[in-house]
Amino acid sequence: MGDWVAIAPAQLLVMDLAPTADGAARQVVIQLLPAPWSQGWIGNIRKLAEAHFWDGTAINRVQDGYVVQWGDPDAEDKAKARALPLPC
Repeated sequence: MGDWVAIAPAQLLVMDLAPTADGAARQVVIQLLPAPWSQGWIGNIRKLAEAHFWDGTAINRVQDGYVVQWGDPDAEDKAKARALPLPC
């Protein structure tokens, strides 16, 4: 058990997803690692989350235990693409 450490609540990003087809709640919990691992990207991720930037977007790719990529389905159309919250 020596390998387990407590994760500080400030390092967690909790996202509520749309419910499943049968109405079950879904939640994603992401640990945001501090620098040097994050290379300072955490501030941008927090700004995007606070602005609900990912609401209504699609998950494009998942690799368990590694990465999840969301995408704006209208990103290729500059007139319809979501604006990034500033500064970001």
